[in-house]
Amino acid sequence: MAQFNNIPSNILFALDEIEKAGYEAFLVGGAVRDLMMDVEPHDYDVATSATPEQVMEVFSTYTVIPTGIQHGTVTVLLDDDIIQVTTYRTEGKYSDSRHPDSVQYVKSLAEDLSRRDFTMNAMAYRPRDGRLVDLCGGAHDLMTNIIRCVGNPWMRFNEDPLRIMRMFRMYLKPVGKKSPPRSIDSETLRAAIDVMPKLTEVSAERTQDELNQILLLINLNNYKMPDVFNAFQTMIQTIIPEIAPCIDFEQNNPYHDLTVFRHSLKALAFIDGDARQALVLKLALLLHDIGKPECYTYNKESGIAHFYGHSDVSQQIAAKVLTRLRYSSHTICQVLELIGRHEFEIPQSRASVNRLANKLHYTDFVTLMQMRWCDIMAQNPLHLSWAERLERADKAAELYEKMLDEQDLFTLKNLAIDGSDVMALGVPEGKEVGQWLRYALEQVMDGHWENDKYLLRGNLQACIIKEAMSDDSFTA
Repeated sequence: MAQFNNIPSNILFALDEIEKAGYEAFLVGGAVRDLMMDVEPHDYDVATSATPEQVMEVFSTYTVIPTGIQHGTVTVLLDDDIIQVTTYRTEGKYSDSRHPDSVQYVKSLAEDLSRRDFTMNAMAYRPRDGRLVDLCGGAHDLMTNIIRCVGNPWMRFNEDPLRIMRMFRMYLKPVGKKSPPRSIDSETLRAAIDVMPKLTEVSAERTQDELNQILLLINLNNYKMPDVFNAFQTMIQTIIPEIAPCIDFEQNNPYHDLTVFRHSLKALAFIDGDARQALVLKLALLLHDIGKPECYTYNKESGIAHFYGHSDVSQQIAAKVLTRLRYSSHTICQVLELIGRHEFEIPQSRASVNRLANKLHYTDFVTLMQMRWCDIMAQNPLHLSWAERLERADKAAELYEKMLDEQDLFTLKNLAIDGSDVMALGVPEGKEVGQWLRYALEQVMDGHWENDKYLLRGNLQACIIKEAMSDDSFTA
């Protein structure tokens, strides 16, 4: 356990200033928990007996922002340090599962700590005299890696159902090699399961934020989660009901040895949370097979099931899920493109690598290859083609990197003509210009046309005239 030696000087200064003004001031919550585990806190929260107005008076010569003054919180800015200062308080009912209906200031630190979510977050520390206030057994639970609600867990989860997702996030956080495995108190887990339906009342923005953090924490060391896996599945299908049919759906296909949901979870576990495009990849892998149950067909003669068209159906379902959870338009486009192309034939030649790279609009070849690799890794390793497919994926990625180094990737930027040349041939400004340019690019990459401005214009003009004389729509 840490000795609280690494608290920034500005934090110590803020605590001292509040106490010199005659009020109590303690570090609370996650900062105390992290310091006790020798982890540098992301932020520092201070609890005090002073009201928000009194805190603002104490720091009247500094920048103070009334970020949540209606809930008793102000933010003090000291150089690069951001300090949340909150008055001791108790909270009323959370009617909207987002904010308490009422906040009542109290003078007792004990009352303030008793309203917090989990015991390891319900400790307070005063640097001036080294006093640790631990009324709920948080230090013991922290040392033994037990996640336990403060007081009555049913009451805690009903106050704010999002605490259920936070419980899983805390469960997934890595532990030290010498630490006992993390567990969830049995009563806390039972309460979470009972209150789970209320997660649907939490705002989409808050749900999305917790889901993102959970997905980024899932890795190969924890994705199985044996003691809480059923509760975890229930949580996921509560916030994404479209995933429910995937939970126990057996695939009955030699390429797979897991249910649809377990396959997806295992696939996304191969992406490290710190990796490039990690969240986009994890979202895509979570949802890439969500349409499989809808596309299931079974051949009685062979005893093998197939999922024809599931990429398109998964795209449609994923679009609804991501829109409902308020993801940005750009993130949605990235995820949908990955899902739509996740079954692509792995390219082996320079031309096929170049062609696939040019078809991507919102993501890139490396990210798509990562998704393909993770998808294969989560399939049946006993299948005769499993190792070969992985090797092909590795070779394709290596070939792409080699082409990048050799500047051998051919894109629209390298084409000898541009949009103005196409419009000069009579094509009106708009989407069709891009279609003709991509058609010309494919012809050049396939070696059918030479990348010469005048020759390209001539070839395109012939195609445009032929298209105009045809009754069929443009299909390039």
